[in-house]
Amino acid sequence: MLFSNILPYEILFHKAYIIFVEKIMPTVLIIKGYRFFFYINDHTPPHIHVEKGRSTAKYDLRNAELVKSKRFNAKEISEIRKLVIDNAEFLISKWDEYFNLQ
Repeated sequence: MLFSNILPYEILFHKAYIIFVEKIMPTVLIIKGYRFFFYINDHTPPHIHVEKGRSTAKYDLRNAELVKSKRFNAKEISEIRKLVIDNAEFLISKWDEYFNLQ
């Protein structure tokens, strides 16, 4: 069994944690291992949060500019920016849909 060393309550906690995270940080897109998401109480201007592992970043959706980043290297920041640009229309529509700005 793959997870034979994990106790049942640990699995339940893990599932509960994922549900909790999705409720406060809904995922909009996962691509190349990067998770693009909003916080439920996010503010304008429209922006997207990105995480992969322990690395995080925030990009302005109006111009795909990096607002802040932790632990991503320069190559990853460039790759994420390209993903933001390539998916800008979709990400902005999700922002508008989620925050009722249509």
